[in-house]
Amino acid sequence: MKAILYALVTGVVGIVLLLGFFSLFTAPEGMPMLVPPAVGFNALVGGWNLGLRTPKQQPLPGVPLLVAVLFTMCGTALLWFFCPWLADPSGFKPLLGTALVSFLCGWAGLRIGVWIARRSRELNQSNEDRR
Repeated sequence: MKAILYALVTGVVGIVLLLGFFSLFTAPEGMPMLVPPAVGFNALVGGWNLGLRTPKQQPLPGVPLLVAVLFTMCGTALLWFFCPWLADPSGFKPLLGTALVSFLCGWAGLRIGVWIARRSRELNQSNEDRR
């Protein structure tokens, strides 16, 4: 449980920092395009942390889905902060598209991050066994 909470907190803080940094140099119209990469990158890092902090054989059945949904909600909420005109009905389609792509990037990033961390642990363990 601690590993999941750590991955969530670091991912959400990372999304907030990245989107805040991007908002300094990007026009507000370009912000929806930057949310999926920010969510994907932070999901990858969160997956890495999750893979390193969980036991080797412990399955994570619903965790990637839950974390991807929470990262997507965070990124979409920040979009409302940076681009308030997306909250009206005419801006709903770009917001929905951004949320869908962010979710897919977050879910894939988290799964890949867990896989990389576990594979790295296996390779490190096999190298230690050879010594």
